[in-house]
Amino acid sequence: MPTNTVSAENAPVKQVVLKAPNMGKGVDTFPHLVSTPGFDPAPFITAGVWVTRDPENGAYNMGIYRGMIKAPDRIGCATDVSTQHLAIQWEKARRMGKHLEVALFIGGPPALLMAAAAKVPYGVDEFGVAGALNGAPIDVVQAETFDCVVPANAEIVMEGIIRTDILEPEAPFGEASGYLGPRKMEKVFEVTAITHRRNPSIRVSSVSIHRAKARLCARLPSMAFTQTICAMPATFRR
Repeated sequence: MPTNTVSAENAPVKQVVLKAPNMGKGVDTFPHLVSTPGFDPAPFITAGVWVTRDPENGAYNMGIYRGMIKAPDRIGCATDVSTQHLAIQWEKARRMGKHLEVALFIGGPPALLMAAAAKVPYGVDEFGVAGALNGAPIDVVQAETFDCVVPANAEIVMEGIIRTDILEPEAPFGEASGYLGPRKMEKVFEVTAITHRRNPSIRVSSVSIHRAKARLCARLPSMAFTQTICAMPATFRR
């Protein structure tokens, strides 16, 4: 389903616009959580959706990858394996000798999270998938720093580049499986712009190494979860 483009004046996520070098506290403006205190080395963005475009043909990709908060303008990006669609685009950009432009958003219609998590074929536009799940086109608005659209009703959008010339240590991280994910070398997102609502809320994913929570999550029927989320198109703030 095609998206519906709205103007910046009609996009709640554009109520506040900050650009480098005048981003104030930057990413630290928002209360990102430490999922497993005593184990995680930093707060992580756990329910953020990363929007990138294929550097060769411009095809959109949305995916959910954890983001380790490293500095007010620096976030880790853990794709884990090379077959993740963002990782494919990152490798294309690296071979072309440029960085991968990206927008990371939090909040918006729940269908966006479902579409971003769906294992659709490479090149399928998850914005369209989200619109089909939502039963109506997703409202989008032009990003601030590159040719890309982002959800107009998101709470927060962070824009910048994922560098292709370096990797940095990332993790450990307490996983919902009940185990501690190991430290490894991962991609780095440098933030150059942030837009958000005047009073944004933070969405997080329930992840932790605590086994009781892991067992509860494992028992949650995936179909019931999907049906619940898809039946909630109006549960986000407009």
